[in-house]
Amino acid sequence: MRAVPRAFPVLVALEGNRAGGFTSSGCCEHAGRRASASAEASGAPGMCEKTMGHSDYGTELAAVRRRLSDLQRQSAEGSHQVVRLLPEVFEQLQPELEELRIAAEDLCRENEERTADLTAANKRLQEEITERRRAEELARQRQAELAHVSRLSTMGEMASGIAHELNQPLTAIVNYTNGCLRQLRSEAANDDELVSAIERIAGQAERAVEILRRLGNFVRRREPKRSSVNINDAVQEVLRFVQPDAGQHGITVRVNLSEGLKAVPADEIQIQQVILNLLRNGIDAMENGGHERRVLTVETSAADGDAIEVTIRDTGCGLTDEVLDKLFDPFFTTKPHGMGVGLSISRTIIDAHGGRLWATRNADRGATFTFTLPGASGGDDHAS
Repeated sequence: MRAVPRAFPVLVALEGNRAGGFTSSGCCEHAGRRASASAEASGAPGMCEKTMGHSDYGTELAAVRRRLSDLQRQSAEGSHQVVRLLPEVFEQLQPELEELRIAAEDLCRENEERTADLTAANKRLQEEITERRRAEELARQRQAELAHVSRLSTMGEMASGIAHELNQPLTAIVNYTNGCLRQLRSEAANDDELVSAIERIAGQAERAVEILRRLGNFVRRREPKRSSVNINDAVQEVLRFVQPDAGQHGITVRVNLSEGLKAVPADEIQIQQVILNLLRNGIDAMENGGHERRVLTVETSAADGDAIEVTIRDTGCGLTDEVLDKLFDPFFTTKPHGMGVGLSISRTIIDAHGGRLWATRNADRGATFTFTLPGASGGDDHAS
């Protein structure tokens, strides 16, 4: 590259300030004065006098003008070339742009089709979910109705025991009432004895009412309802139904209820139905077994976490492998007049509460039925 003369900045300043009224000679004179002053200050000869003259500035200025003119001409030529090439470039890009437009339209159409398919699939899924919920609700209602029928059937089988239990307070009421009438008809009536007899009549009447209340609560048609259930109270309530029947068959009922068990969320009537079915199953097994030692044992205990466990053990005829495999199948029964729904309904109820129900053979004699119920922090809440 050619070296730029020392006076070139002056020429550029001169060219840039021509519009301001400066002339070439004036600029040169000004530059010369500044150069002379600098030279005088340093003791060197003046620039205008010893380095370059006015003709040198003109030559440099002409070179700069030619360079600017060349640049302007090249820029114009480049602009004309770009403008000339634009139609050709656009024409070359036109097929690709058309392909992109078609691809965009296809993509939009495919997106609309997929959206329509997803909408239709979602609608079908909603219909299937609605239909499944309807079927589940219908099955729940059928299960509740079947459980109600099973309770009625169980009460029918226990009718003699219930009648015996109800007959006791009624007989006592009749006896106390006749005694009161005899005293009232005689002249030797004693007020204290009459009051005592009437109090006993009231007590026996309350006992009969309580028996009817339990019976009505158990067989009444109702919707399943969860609440906090004390399992020991539920067992004792069912034992009041079972003990008269067990006594008629010479069966000893042993009860071992653990204290301090936590309440569990459950439908109390359904859980009582399970306990009653298992107790009745043990009584029937010992009635048909012909064994002299007839003992029905009921136990409650704590299980894993806050769950509870109920065990009912009998000394009946036991279970064969074939019976054990089919024991909880619907309509399977070993009883001559059984319906075969009691154990099946019992397992369905326990499963709906998130628990388990199973049976095992005892080492010596009879069978053991066990079920668990989860506490408030566990289990699967299927029933409403």
